[in-house]
Amino acid sequence: LTELNRALFDRIDKLWKEAQRLLKPSGNSQEYPAPSCKDIKLNNKFARNDTYWIDPNGGSPSDAVRAECIFHDDGSVETCLSTGVASENLATYKQPRSSDPDYWQSHLLVENAVSPPDLHDQSPHTQMNLLRSQHRFATQELEFFCEGTTIFGGDMNWETGVVDTSKATSLLAHNGRVIDLTKGIRHGPSANYVEKIDFESPIRKHDVSIAVEYDGCRHRQPGTSTKMRIETRDTQLLPIIDFTVKDFDHTGRSTLSLAVKAVCFKN
Repeated sequence: LTELNRALFDRIDKLWKEAQRLLKPSGNSQEYPAPSCKDIKLNNKFARNDTYWIDPNGGSPSDAVRAECIFHDDGSVETCLSTGVASENLATYKQPRSSDPDYWQSHLLVENAVSPPDLHDQSPHTQMNLLRSQHRFATQELEFFCEGTTIFGGDMNWETGVVDTSKATSLLAHNGRVIDLTKGIRHGPSANYVEKIDFESPIRKHDVSIAVEYDGCRHRQPGTSTKMRIETRDTQLLPIIDFTVKDFDHTGRSTLSLAVKAVCFKN
């Protein structure tokens, strides 16, 4: 009888723990994903910034995704999904024989054997679509690594101190909108960035800011990089899926690579 009671107790305990994992999933495994990063914090106030499994659409755990959950001191929660785009080696792009000054990276020929980043193939689409509808703000960082070419600023006019940005890149957003970094409302340098540019939507509403945190590519030296942070109220904009290459050397070549960071959502 004692053995029977012990077996019965163990069975009940196992069922109770199983129910708790289903009711308050920790997100520590794909088998028991949490609905969101916010739910992880609600279920465990001691949860730390880390990578968890989440399933925003509430379907089968098989389509759950790993997300970086950032819990801020003010109680807000940030959910970041990797774009799945690997950082590539430097690719040497060839300038096409065309009168069109906007050369989208995805359309350019590559001279060396490197595969350029395929920004159009980013995942996971279904879960990211739901996160877009659940949040009001989105951010993404891009870092360009350059070899003798520029991606934002160019030469400086030493008399005026103005940097030439006529060859600054344009970014193609997830929803098809083109963000031309030669345009927008500029705020100039601050302690946190070398330039910040605000952009308005077609209905004249400010909805995108791009901060160029540093612009090493401007110096056209090997091993330099330019980092941009995109912040938007239009969550349909991200991720960025293409960019233009406008600065080619005298031989018609432009060498660079790109590190595509996670897309982060926040309310």
